Amino acid sequence: MILRSGFLETLGRRAAFTRRHRGPFAAPFDGDVDDSRDAPAGYHAGDRVLFAWHQRDTAIGVASFDTAGRQVGEPQSFSGGGRWPRIAAHQRKSAVASAGTGRLTVRLHDGDRWQEPVTLAGPDGAIAFAPDGTLTAATSDGLWRFDGRVFSRVRNGSYAHPALAVAADGEPHVAYERGGEVWYGDERLGAGRRPSIVAAPDGIHVAWISDDGIHLRQRTG
Repeated sequence: MILRSGFLETLGRRAAFTRRHRGPFAAPFDGDVDDSRDAPAGYHAGDRVLFAWHQRDTAIGVASFDTAGRQVGEPQSFSGGGRWPRIAAHQRKSAVASAGTGRLTVRLHDGDRWQEPVTLAGPDGAIAFAPDGTLTAATSDGLWRFDGRVFSRVRNGSYAHPALAVAADGEPHVAYERGGEVWYGDERLGAGRRPSIVAAPDGIHVAWISDDGIHLRQRTG
């Protein structure tokens, strides 16, 4: 993997600049560019900040920083990784998922080392950790949970461009696209694309974009 001069320093400044945000940063999840270093995926885990990017179809890069912007360990590079990585973290665990041709490749760091990659059917997907540290994934082929070795399907469904959050009770919540509209579960929310979702103490929050702006919906209880 080629790291241009100043790239890691730039990521370190981003990590140090972010104070109160927790969870994923906004980042593009598709497009034709061969290199996403200008818009890497990021995740603030409280005690560390993680970034992931792709370079062509040949490598996925991951770098970790503390909240002062100091690099933690050496950047990691995974070959054959696809494009447009997503990243999530929980306590000492981290996970990176990247989209390939008809599949989602997921790599889990268990706190000590990166495990072997696991693939899921579906050209697009999202990952999130449950409060107990269980890794969950939503793809165009369903909803999945990782048992430390394999993913097991826990719900059928076809989720296009999904967004995934896991509530405090362990229940996964998915927002996704269908026919030019955004859906949450079996509920149509409105015309639009690219949903995001957050499971907060006051309920589930879904946001998406459409031709007339940004829309927000909340479900309490």
